[in-house]
Amino acid sequence: MIRGRFKNELGAHAGFDHAQMQKMLGEYFSEVNDVTQEYYEEIYKTKKNVIKLMYKLEIQDYLLPAVYYRAKK
Repeated sequence: MIRGRFKNELGAHAGFDHAQMQKMLGEYFSEVNDVTQEYYEEIYKTKKNVIKLMYKLEIQDYLLPAVYYRAKK
């Protein structure tokens, strides 16, 4: 991802960034919440401080490229 080898145009494995996901979900759901940080902190409980640091330094998109949302109709 950092090298630009993975793009949505190249296949589904590339995924979507936050803005793309928010926009797509917003077309179908009235409430859309980004729960990416919450998700990673839950599954990597012993690395919670490292994840918080990634977000503070704004490098999470490079190191944790998947995004997770909770949506409601």
